[in-house]
Amino acid sequence: DNQIGATLGKVYCGIVGGVERHEFAVLGPSVNLSARLMAQKNHPGVLVDNEVRLKAKKFNFIKFPPVKAKGYVDLVPVFKPLTAKESRWGKVNTKYVGRKTEMETVCNLAVEMSRAECKSKMFFLWGESGSGKSSFVVHTIAKMHKALVANRKSSIITRNICSDRDTLVPFSLFRSIFRDVLSEKPIDDEASFASKGSSKEFNPRASFSTLSSGSSHRTSVIGRLRGICEEMNAPEGFLEIVGHHLLGNSNLKMASV
Repeated sequence: DNQIGATLGKVYCGIVGGVERHEFAVLGPSVNLSARLMAQKNHPGVLVDNEVRLKAKKFNFIKFPPVKAKGYVDLVPVFKPLTAKESRWGKVNTKYVGRKTEMETVCNLAVEMSRAECKSKMFFLWGESGSGKSSFVVHTIAKMHKALVANRKSSIITRNICSDRDTLVPFSLFRSIFRDVLSEKPIDDEASFASKGSSKEFNPRASFSTLSSGSSHRTSVIGRLRGICEEMNAPEGFLEIVGHHLLGNSNLKMASV
């Protein structure tokens, strides 16, 4: 079986050695990481790093346990690209019929939740394989988006596909969804959180391996999470719990005010 490790990063490509004896080589942390991924045990066929995942936006990925690699301070997030069949989500069919009552129920629930005075709610859908769950969700999301636009409400649509191994990871279903929401949703005034003289500055060197390796993106997402917790007047330790279970970081602390 073939095993592929794909990474993205800056490398040295050229001659290594002396005048009389030398060789052509490609050197760099991303090269070492690709070899590390290629040699992983229980290899699914293709493994990539987070930089490849961020660039390949047209593909979907399943998160694998992070690995320790030479040249990287923190554990490196690892992902498996999904095949076309695995990632197929379906397209809106204008001739789709049925489930009108159920679709209206979900859309009304979404519009209700968009109101400031309404508490957040969840909608669970289950059924036998082949009963049309995915098709129902695709068309419901499209209808829900139109309903929110009509009510002048913005929305973030994201999804996550779990594998069998994720059943042992707490809140695995919500990790990527929660991260995507934090990445997309800005704080009303992000500068205000950075300018609070009584608040402790966040240390960008803290381990935050489940997010992008870029410190600016990492700090931005953490800043948004901290801002939301402060806005909610969340109790002490709430940020640490959320960061540990939903973002995989146990080093987060609420800012002291």
